[in-house]
Formats: sequence, structure tokens, C-alpha cells
Amino acid sequence: MSHPTPSLSRALVLGGGGVTGIAWEVGVLAGLSSQGIDWSKATSVIGTSAGSFVGTAVAGGYDLERLFASQLEPDENEVGGKASETTMSAWWAALSEGGDDPRKVGAAMGRISKADPEPVPSAIRRQVVASRLVTTDWPAHLKVTAIDADTE
Repeated sequence: MSHPTPSLSRALVLGGGGVTGIAWEVGVLAGLSSQGIDWSKATSVIGTSAGSFVGTAVAGGYDLERLFASQLEPDENEVGGKASETTMSAWWAALSEGGDDPRKVGAAMGRISKADPEPVPSAIRRQVVASRLVTTDWPAHLKVTAIDADTE
């Protein structure tokens, strides 16, 4: 009796971290690529936040060395972020309020975000996001995560 050979599946999972996360992930992936790791063999690419941008590039077959090199150039589309003392205090309060319960921390952070939803105007934010994308085609094996700030 013959048994079918199971197909191999490989997932690349990329986390968040803002522009620092993007830079770190691109650097690590480019370094591993230079050592022979072939990311095109990933059957699923999953990203959240920063990982969504990097995942789009990987899943779309974009040249990671080129992406790494582009990070070294100034980007006039980037917007510097700075949290006020009030916002930082709110973050600490959210962590304290939520304690060891990540759902409570997440709900508190969601309330903070909803209280000041646009520290950067939407048009500028869209411009920044568009400048980070290396393609607007959605690769079939790319999955990204999202959070609904209204749910707890």
C-alpha cells in the first residue's frame, strides 16, 4: 500500500516594530539570503504591521539586497514620530491597568488610539505607507493581520 508523500509547507512570519522593525527584518532576511536561504520557497508569508511591508516584498519576489540598500538612503516621505508626555503616561496607565491580561492591555491601548486617532493626517499617512510598498500587487500567499480597536 503506498502512502502519498506529504507536501512541505513553509511559513515566514514577520512581526511589527515600526520603521525599526522593517529595517531589522530586511537586514536579517537579506543577510540570510546572502547565505543561501531562498525565501521564495515559503508557501505562506504572514506579517503584522512592519512585517506586512516586509512580507509584501518577500511574497512579491522583490530583491532583498535592493530593499536593504534603499533603507540606507534618506526618505523624504517618512514622518518622525514623537509621543507627548500625556500619551506616554496613558501608555503606562494602560499597561498598569491591564496587568498580565493582554486583552485588557490591548483594549486600553485601543481606547488611547481612538482618543487621538490622527496624530498624523490621513493623507500624509497614506503617502508614507505608499512610499514603503515595493508593489501594489497582492501575492496570493501573503497574509497580514489587523486589529479592530473597537473589540476587547
